[in-house]
Amino acid sequence: MKNTNKKQVRKTGKYLIVILLILFLVGCQKDNTVKPIKETETTGNVGDNLFPDEISQTTVLDNITIQSMMTQTLENGEYYLAAEKVVVFKQNPVEGSFSYSAKDVKMTLSLTISEGESCLGAIDGHKVNYTVNLKTKSIADKKVEVWKGCDEKTDYEFDYTDDQLVDFAIGVYSTLKAKHK
Repeated sequence: MKNTNKKQVRKTGKYLIVILLILFLVGCQKDNTVKPIKETETTGNVGDNLFPDEISQTTVLDNITIQSMMTQTLENGEYYLAAEKVVVFKQNPVEGSFSYSAKDVKMTLSLTISEGESCLGAIDGHKVNYTVNLKTKSIADKKVEVWKGCDEKTDYEFDYTDDQLVDFAIGVYSTLKAKHK
């Protein structure tokens, strides 16, 4: 009977050591919890370089909503945006998301630009994904899915230039910069 108790104690001790080791390893990992952004929050590793002075603030978009979406820090977060009557897009509404990299001073946008009648009551239109280098005001990795209409047979022309897409990105940047001063 004593032999059985010793085996049980050893077995329990081994399990306890494994559990403590796992807890130790998990405790040593980087904190990956999602934290909301506060209006005045900046991060220590980017500091004042979050919004470089060399990119002068242009027009802040009046009719745009920008909200953080499950993000930890401003410099790598993703944001939802919605805007009504965007001047550079012929007064059409826009909805989508974007992320901003303070390190590279780049913005990646994924937008739906309204075109024609809506099929489901939401914004339907051209889908555009592109990355803008805000320093050089140039576009990389642009992909456009042209809107075919509710019947999926009508071709609406995508007649927005790279300059218009860059202007919109800079407007979003300026709005974000004004919001997080």
